[in-house]
Amino acid sequence: MNVTGGQLKGAKLLPPKNRSTRPITQQDKIRLFQVFGESLSGANFVDLFCGTGSVGIEALSLGASSCTFVDSSYSSFKVLKKNICNLSLEDRSVLYQKNVYGCYKRIATGSDFIFAGPPYKAHYYLKSLAMFEDIEASIESGPLYILQTSKQCRSGSITKNIENINWIQCRDILFEFYKGRG
Repeated sequence: MNVTGGQLKGAKLLPPKNRSTRPITQQDKIRLFQVFGESLSGANFVDLFCGTGSVGIEALSLGASSCTFVDSSYSSFKVLKKNICNLSLEDRSVLYQKNVYGCYKRIATGSDFIFAGPPYKAHYYLKSLAMFEDIEASIESGPLYILQTSKQCRSGSITKNIENINWIQCRDILFEFYKGRG
């Protein structure tokens, strides 16, 4: 696993220690970050269900001023801390080893982008959409929400506070982009 663009392009990332973490592929990460263009410059990025931090680290490499990483897995969190330290990103990173659904409101304030890559199960997909809805209802200016999911989980759910503005399919996964309706 490597950083694919920006200041840290080519930097090696430590892989996950367990099989329950599924890291994003290099190709999928490149495709995802092509969407952002220059908009990451100076942005506050949030990486939920971050695993070893590959997506958030990519955002930092491409110019985000900060990234908040959240994951509940002890083994993933240990690797995440090593990746952040090895790349000297401590001053631009905030790390939480917590259940995402228990702390998202606190970390969403001031965010420009919120990326969530939950496990590929339908209930996590729906719970993540509900989380985005709740964030959007509780803050003035909402971020861009990105949900990584499998093709099988996509439900076309109707949402009240957010709308699906785009999606990208990469083999068997989807990146769905949501923005507040207001």
